Amino acid sequence: MRRLFASLDGTGIEDAEQRATELDELLALLEAHERAEERTLYEATGAEPSLRELALEGLEQHRISRTLLAELGAVSVADERWLPKLRAARGLVENHMLVEEGLVLPSARDLLGPEAMAGLAERFKAHAEQPAMARASRAAHP
Repeated sequence: MRRLFASLDGTGIEDAEQRATELDELLALLEAHERAEERTLYEATGAEPSLRELALEGLEQHRISRTLLAELGAVSVADERWLPKLRAARGLVENHMLVEEGLVLPSARDLLGPEAMAGLAERFKAHAEQPAMARASRAAHP
């Protein structure tokens, strides 16, 4: 996701085709990642009183990023407003990732333990792959 955000951030209006392709890829990755997090990490941490507030904050950040990214998808990739919208979404998503990597995951590891985290990782992977498989199936059978 970071690579795609950086690539998109470096594009110009004349790169509309690249923007459209990479935006589709980014949106698919974000959708799958958020859905998997919500069904695994945030479900588990939300059930723990000491981590509930962090889980609720993460869910709220997902909601806001979906709104921003929907707005981005509704603006033509050739519109001058597109890049500023992308940068706003990038800032939110990258901040969210830093909080997860630096606070949420370490706190969850400490509280839940290695076995539970390994189980969450497996469930996360399964959930993250589901939307991609569903999209591929829709593309193959319109």
